[in-house]
Amino acid sequence: FTQYPTRIPPSPAAMASVVRILPGQYIHVLDQDTNIVQLYTGPRNQTIKDSERQQGSIMEMLVIPPMHYCAVENPVLKGTDGQPVLDRHGQYKVRHGEREIRTAETHPDPFPLYPNEKLHEPPTPLRVIPADHAIRVRARRDFEGRVAGDEWLVTGLTTYVPRAEEEVVQQMIKAIHVLPNAALRLQATREYKDRTGVTRLAGEEWLWRKTGAFVPDVFEVVVAHVRKLVIDGETALHLRAARTFTDVYGKVRKAGSEWLVTSQDTEAHICDVHEELVQKLCLNVLTDRQFCVILNPVGPTGIAQMGLRKLVTGPTQFFLQPGEELEDEEIFDKYVLGKDQALLLTAREDFDDGETKRIAGERWMVHGPCEYVPPVTVNVLEVRQSIPLDISQGVYVRDVQSGRVRAQVGSTYMLKANEELWEKELDSAVEKLLTTQAAGDIVVPTSATHTPEQLRAYEARQPRRVKHQVIKFQVPANSAVQLYDYGTKKSRVVFGPNEVMLGPEEQFNPISLSGGRPKRAGRILTLAVSIGPDFLTDEIEVVTSDHAKLKLLFAINWKFIIAKGEENKIFTVKDCVGDACGTVGAAIRAVVASSTFDSFHKESARIVRQAVLGVDSKGKINSQRVLPKNGFAITNVDVKSVEPVDGKTREMLRQSVHQAIELTTKSLEANSRYQADMSEQQAKGELNQQQIFDDVDAEKLKKQLFVNKSKCEAARTAGQARSEAEAAKESARIQGQSDVAIAKTKAETVQIITNAEIERLQLSQAFEIEVQKKKNQIALEKARRLAQLESGRLKKSVDAIGASTLVGMSRASQEGQAKLLAALNMKGYLITDGSNPVSLLNAASGLLMRHDEVADDSSEL
Repeated sequence: FTQYPTRIPPSPAAMASVVRILPGQYIHVLDQDTNIVQLYTGPRNQTIKDSERQQGSIMEMLVIPPMHYCAVENPVLKGTDGQPVLDRHGQYKVRHGEREIRTAETHPDPFPLYPNEKLHEPPTPLRVIPADHAIRVRARRDFEGRVAGDEWLVTGLTTYVPRAEEEVVQQMIKAIHVLPNAALRLQATREYKDRTGVTRLAGEEWLWRKTGAFVPDVFEVVVAHVRKLVIDGETALHLRAARTFTDVYGKVRKAGSEWLVTSQDTEAHICDVHEELVQKLCLNVLTDRQFCVILNPVGPTGIAQMGLRKLVTGPTQFFLQPGEELEDEEIFDKYVLGKDQALLLTAREDFDDGETKRIAGERWMVHGPCEYVPPVTVNVLEVRQSIPLDISQGVYVRDVQSGRVRAQVGSTYMLKANEELWEKELDSAVEKLLTTQAAGDIVVPTSATHTPEQLRAYEARQPRRVKHQVIKFQVPANSAVQLYDYGTKKSRVVFGPNEVMLGPEEQFNPISLSGGRPKRAGRILTLAVSIGPDFLTDEIEVVTSDHAKLKLLFAINWKFIIAKGEENKIFTVKDCVGDACGTVGAAIRAVVASSTFDSFHKESARIVRQAVLGVDSKGKINSQRVLPKNGFAITNVDVKSVEPVDGKTREMLRQSVHQAIELTTKSLEANSRYQADMSEQQAKGELNQQQIFDDVDAEKLKKQLFVNKSKCEAARTAGQARSEAEAAKESARIQGQSDVAIAKTKAETVQIITNAEIERLQLSQAFEIEVQKKKNQIALEKARRLAQLESGRLKKSVDAIGASTLVGMSRASQEGQAKLLAALNMKGYLITDGSNPVSLLNAASGLLMRHDEVADDSSEL
């Protein structure tokens, strides 16, 4: 526990002249005569004189537990013996303004505070600095080689004991763990010498690469954590030096220089403070079918050769060095040319191409089949393909040297080195007409016939023309197209059905025709003009001699009549429709102006035909009228409708027509009613007559029905009886046949069972006889073999005993013979010399018993 100085209030006894001081206590007593304060510690009884006065109460001594410290201000001065030093007045000398740190090691015993000493800091646990931690300390004054203001670190693992000359600026600094794939970027706040002995200038930066815990020094600031950049076989780092320095690989890098760090240098790289990462490069891999061109390649000296080009072919792999670039930023495949392909090449500079000397700007071609990799002195302009052309297909070809353009038609063609495809431009109106004709239409919609939205949608649907292909146009039947050749200054006309192909200098002559009713100019734009026969309609207003305004709708039949060699005459008049309608309208207006309304209304068709076609000398209407300017022939004219323009006149005409129609309708209704009544009476008579005939026929059918029913009933009864008799007869026959078949089946079954049982008994008995025979044979064989064994054994025994032994046995007593035979493993034998008779009466029974035992043994086997 921690003890703090406490003041004990004086007891009543202490108020007297004697103060009882216990162990671990002390008091301060002031001598009023000398003004000196004395210290008295317990245990003791201190007598207070009249001239003395106790300062304060009794105080407990200070106890500093282990691993604690306290700070005392104005500590007393102690001598070499450790005792306080007194001045000449006998008063304790004090180091005024000083501070003393006391610990359990320096003051293991309780101690009092001397006069003028003050407890600045009570007993406090000492600060334990863990591992990988530190505290920052500053010197408050000069001591032991340190100058006031100096700062340093106290690192763990340790216990920090404070000193009066220093103070803690930063309590606990945790170490930064530097991983194997990282580093710390440090900056010096002032000039100093770091832990490795290197002098660092203020503001200087460097990297700390050592793995493990790192506590920044007092003059070091961690600017950033830098991670390693992993480099594998497919990546490299492009670095630039910000200033001249020596890198971690021991190479001097000048300011602004650039270099690569690959996996051959290191597996991972940490960018130094003077290194800038420009980019992370990927490995360029070329297969055996690829190549590339490097611009500004780096030479043997490591310097980029500006303006040069280097060809690299596969298989290989490489990184682009600083300053190098890939042409077009891509890797090219080798040109593999088929039989119908070729490369158009041009020389970038003069060089020898095998036996041929090429001049800069020269063009030539390499034809397939082959593989080709262009050298750095050659540019590939394009890959050309043979153009397959049908008999009705072609392309425009331009000679780049002479500028001449021609059309190649009808055969597969490969452009030459000095040729190129030429794109033929057309007027926008002609372009629209061609795309419209390709879509199946013959005229182009205009703003007069379609809305802007419809026109935009129509244009979006039209296919785009390939401009270098020969322009084709299919001329419809009974149509004509005019073409103009600006090279020869001549025109030609093509009649349909036919297909026209434009030459390089030829252009279409578009035709603008009038359209609508009444006709308006420029409503129809087309390339082909119909040559008829055809018809057209128009609507005009005419005025009669009695000032009646009429709207006349007429139709004319027409065709072009052109002599051979005068085909261009068709296109003399740009708007043949408008011209024809104008001519016919003028003729009709002139003749109507001299006629009254009634006369024209009654004979409008004849009057119009006379006015348009004319009348011959005999007063007969001509069959046609030909316009001399373009050969446009009008073969017939017809009035479709005549309608007054004035509203009153039109209403009167409508009423008269309505009355005529109403009278006609009523007459038809009356006639229809009469016819309907007559038809109704005739139908009723025919219906009644038919009903009588139907009743007679119905009675006849009823009679026939009754007759047929009786016949059917008789036939049904007879058939039923016959069927029952036949069924009974057939049932009896089937029953008899079934009984006979069952009896035969039973007899056959009994016969089969009996035969099977007899056969089984025969087989069983034959098997038993055979088994018994085999048993008897086995028993006989066993007895024979036993007899042979016994006779062999006996013979061997007799031979082993010998003749003299047998003679001795015959002469021995019976008991000795028995023991001898037992030793020889013999049960009993008869030995005789042949001269004395031997009784064999019981020997036969013994032999028979022995045979039975042998037989029993064989049966068990």
